[in-house]
Amino acid sequence: MKTRFFSVLVIAALLLTGVWADAANTAEEKAAAPAVASAAEKVPGDNAVRKAVEQFNAGQTAQAIKTLEAAAPSSGGNALLHGWLGFLYLKADKPAQAIAPLEQSLKLQPGTPDALRNLGNAYLATGDTDKAAAQFEALVKVSPASPEAAYSLGNVYLKQKNYEQAADMFRKSAELKQDARVYNNLGIALQNVNELPNSANAYRKAVELDPKNAVYWSNLAIAQKQMNQNPQAVNSFEKAVEFNRDDFAAWVSLAELYAKQGKTQEAEKAMAEAARIKPDSYEVNLNRGVMQGKAGQYAAAEQSYKKALAAKPNDAEALNNLGWAYYSQKRYTEAAAQFKKALEADPNLAAARFNLAAAYQESHQTDNAIEAWQAVAQKDPDDQGAWLSLGNLYVQKKDYAKAESSYKAAMGGGASDVSSLIGLGLVYERTGKLADAEKALRKALLLDPKSATAYNNLGSVLERQKKTSEALAMYNQALRFDPKHADANRNKERLRKAGRS
Repeated sequence: MKTRFFSVLVIAALLLTGVWADAANTAEEKAAAPAVASAAEKVPGDNAVRKAVEQFNAGQTAQAIKTLEAAAPSSGGNALLHGWLGFLYLKADKPAQAIAPLEQSLKLQPGTPDALRNLGNAYLATGDTDKAAAQFEALVKVSPASPEAAYSLGNVYLKQKNYEQAADMFRKSAELKQDARVYNNLGIALQNVNELPNSANAYRKAVELDPKNAVYWSNLAIAQKQMNQNPQAVNSFEKAVEFNRDDFAAWVSLAELYAKQGKTQEAEKAMAEAARIKPDSYEVNLNRGVMQGKAGQYAAAEQSYKKALAAKPNDAEALNNLGWAYYSQKRYTEAAAQFKKALEADPNLAAARFNLAAAYQESHQTDNAIEAWQAVAQKDPDDQGAWLSLGNLYVQKKDYAKAESSYKAAMGGGASDVSSLIGLGLVYERTGKLADAEKALRKALLLDPKSATAYNNLGSVLERQKKTSEALAMYNQALRFDPKHADANRNKERLRKAGRS
């Protein structure tokens, strides 16, 4: 007498990895032009400074640099000349060369604000944030009422990931002057210390002061998304792309959020915009594959995941999702190969570990499936699906002791589970423990009074106990809830032919 029981459903993990736009970089620091020399040459080199300034104002930066370089050897005591030379090097994108003349200028005239700012910018551009911080800290001391000084120091702290100190400087700058750049960077600093509501408030102030700035709208959207304020995030991302149609990250995030809201057409349009900007990007193709998979377009999803992998060949999520696309097309061996690659790329990707076991099971690689499900259960002892699958596989191998312990482990991972009880009922029936089998199956029916499989298997147990009429009633109940239940139909037909119905 053949009975069947529930097989664990495969949970294929669709990993929608919408790419959040990075918080905006701090606004570029501008070099501060030093003062201009007076008409009369008071210090050797003043005439050269005046000439260089005229050349610079005429757009001849390279010639202005040559003028000051030629005058510098005979003008060692002219702080203004060295300050201008350092400034011009910065304007010519030569920060390393700017450092020496700016240091010389400050040596001659300590505490000069423009020289401090420019030297700080030069150090910042060459990656020496500690020395840059020292210059901007000195600048704040000599210019305590300067919003730019506080802003500049905040930006250095931001680069150093000293987020709380950065926030303090941005607040100080904002108190001195309302500036959208300051509020934007304050939002970044607060976001990085997980003060999301305050971060969002700072971004709101930034867009209030500069309502057409796409970066500020995008950063506000990111903070709202992190707070699970998805409708507000959608509105803010929509503003971001209104002012910058080429904001790739905003389009990707919009596609993700639209998909979560069930707005499939809007999601597809947003992803098409992202694809317009970066057609071969990993983010576009991975997320497009997810949307195609959810729509049942598994072959199309397969192609999208392959394109994602062309951009990032060893990406665990793309490998896992390609395996999922194969699995959904019943190409289980190919699926298993991809899940295995995903685990090699990221041994901690739980979805790939679960899916590999499921693919082995569906491709009838029983020993591999058992090993894989054991790995799932070892990582997460409360994973009922893993224990149920192990129980089912051990039943196939007629290892009823291990099957029993697996089904019990499945129940131990949560509340009493119908599938586990049905599995236990089958184990007990196969091992001749009919009373225990009946008890387990009746308990399953208490939990799910409409379980056709539980009714069918209980009928089988009752039939083995010579309770034919009761068994027939159970088969009829199974067919009441599932008229196409194959085992129940076969069992009832067998009793009919035997003249017992």
